[in-house]
This record gives sequence, structure tokens and C-alpha cells, in this order.
Amino acid sequence: MLNKLVRSLSTYKGQLYTWGSNKVSLGYEVSSTSMSISRPQKVSDFEPGTVKSISMSNNHTAVVDQEGHVYTFGRGDYGMLGHDSEQKVLQPKMIENLAKIDMKMTEVATGEFHTVLLSEEGDVWTMGYGGELTGGFWRQMFSQGGGGLGHGDKENKFVPTPIERLKEHDDIVKITAGAYHSMALGGTGRIYVWGKGEYGTLGIGKNINYLSPVPNPFFDDILENDSLKAVDMKSCSYYSSVVLEDGRAFGWGRNDDGQLGIGTSIGVDMYESEKWPAQAGEELETSKVKEIQTGENICAYLTEDNEVYIAGLRLWWHPKKLNKPEQGEVTSVFAGSRFAGYVIDQKDVYFIGNMFSGKDAEEIVDLRIWKVKPEVFGDKKIEKIGGSYKNNYCFLID
Repeated sequence: MLNKLVRSLSTYKGQLYTWGSNKVSLGYEVSSTSMSISRPQKVSDFEPGTVKSISMSNNHTAVVDQEGHVYTFGRGDYGMLGHDSEQKVLQPKMIENLAKIDMKMTEVATGEFHTVLLSEEGDVWTMGYGGELTGGFWRQMFSQGGGGLGHGDKENKFVPTPIERLKEHDDIVKITAGAYHSMALGGTGRIYVWGKGEYGTLGIGKNINYLSPVPNPFFDDILENDSLKAVDMKSCSYYSSVVLEDGRAFGWGRNDDGQLGIGTSIGVDMYESEKWPAQAGEELETSKVKEIQTGENICAYLTEDNEVYIAGLRLWWHPKKLNKPEQGEVTSVFAGSRFAGYVIDQKDVYFIGNMFSGKDAEEIVDLRIWKVKPEVFGDKKIEKIGGSYKNNYCFLID
């Protein structure tokens, strides 16, 4: 039942739009004089109701359509686009290697230079940076090599390649990826982690790499003793967060901006970090978290009682509840690079941070929050806002 429930992602009904500061991975041609795109623009390659899953990193974007085909665009370093080259691609391009063998995917996740795919059969495929450093002896000596591919080596993969280790142990129902690490939720309820372990990003109590997936022992104990499974999980940059069935939220990894919501903990190299999953602050103890969204330096939580909390930006080291209008339902939450917020009734967008400039938003003084002007989203219904880094996306419904 868990496999079918999690893997059967619904297709977005709306039209895909993107904006952000890395114009090569937005999915359309951008003028050479433009430094960035400040307002959402339509990605015309995808008609409304054809996108099932999307993930945007700082460098590239991956999309799964309703037929299970995968499209990628952006920088092509290390083969992370899966087109058997390192050439950049400005507009969505289908991965032919998967189409030729009729391999259909349901979900996608992107790291800094790698891509993770989940197939309909519950197998995980990856491509891109494997962890082998270049740049000479000194860089290799003082840097920790490791990547999020999970094939047991540090070789780059220029086409999607299945992780055989996971095939042997579990059918996977959900995936996520950070900068150089990845995570998967098995149908049995186990959480698997692999990749670069610097700053405690794997949540296993050690700052070491795992080139193949290993079960996270912390969540194994919870599964065995309390029979509790994860219902949501997200990774971004050098940290990850998980929500369990009982509504508790846990975070681990780098915590320089307080985005884990657990307070502070001095870790490796004097960075704020947490090597074991730690529960988000007491502010959430009276509410059950049902959804979590991770941005580069901020995290957003949506609770079952329709409240939104945030942590991060070096301002909130424990979850802080955002003010909301008296009327309306929170239909989604989002977190990006130095901003986070929520959508009310699929039409009103509220945020803190630098999501849009002053000309595109107005300050709601009594709520101490900003509201996006309706024309920014073309006065359309807002089905979803996403993008954990400096590029963002939304799905808009006429």
C-alpha cells in the first residue's frame, strides 16, 4: 500500500513557469543582456497538465511528464543532464537512453551536479558527478571527495544508471537530493542515504562518505521500536529534513543559518552542524507537521492545523510561526534561497525574505509579512511554488 500511495504522484494541472538568476536552466531562451529573470515566464515545451515532477538546482533542471519521460536542461557538467555529454542545454530535452528502453519515471531530484530518478518499478537511477575531484594534488588532499550517485565508486555517469544495491534490498517510493548526497524512502519504511558525508549530511553520526546506499540507523530504530515511517522528506544544499507519521520533524546536516530548527550545535570545522537527526524545536511539539519544504538557508513547515512555521536565515534558530490572514486555507508552502512563505486559497502569496522586489510586493504591516502583487502571477490560480535554490518554478491555472 505504501508503495502505491507515495509513487502515484498526481500530475500538476497548471502551466509551468520559471524564474531566477541562472538563466541557462530556466527552460527558454533568455536575452544575452539579461542577468536574471525576475518574474515567472512560461516554459512553452510543457502544456498544462503534463508535468508530474520537477526539480531545480543552481545549475540544472529535470522534469518528468505524465508519460514518464524525463527532460533536462541547464549546464551539462559531469553528465548531470543524462544526454551522454557535458554540453549545456537551454530548452527541455528528452533523455533518449530512457525512452529507447521504455523506462518510465515518476519522480526526479537534483543536486549541485547530479540527478536522481525514481522509476515506476521502484528503482533509483542516477547520473552526473560521482565524487572524483579534479584540480591537482592539493585540492584532492584538502577536499573531501564524494558524490550522490550511489554506485559504489566515484565515476561520473553521463547517462542514467540504476543503483543495483537498492534493487537488492527495497522498492523505493520517494527520493530527494542535496548538494552532493541523496536519500531514498523504501516501501518497507527504511530511509537510505549515500554520498558526501561532510557536515553530517547523511545523518549517521559520522562525517564520512558512503558511495553506496546505507540505511539510516536513527530511523531504523524508530521504525523497529515505534513502527513509525516517514511521510515527507526533503534535502537541500548540505542538510536534510524528515517528517514522521506522528507529525514530528527531524533535521540534520549543516545548520549555519538555523534552518534545521533545532537551535545551534558546533560541529566539524567550526561550522554549525548536526550529525544525527534532531527534532525541530518545541514550538512544533503541540502541532503535527504534515509537509516540509527546504531552501538553501531556510525551512518551512505546514502543520495539520493550517499553521506555517519557518526556521533559518540566521534569524530563527527555532521554528517561528508566520502570521496569516484570519480567513483562508494554506494550500501550499515554499522555501527558496533566502525566502519562504505560503499560498492562501491558491491565489494570495505571502512571504518573508527576498522572493520578489519591492515593486512586485507590498508589505502587510499588521502581519509583518510581504504579499506578492496578483499581476506577478498573471492573476491566475497558483497550484504550486517550488525551487529550493536561486531558480524557482510555479504552476499556474487559468
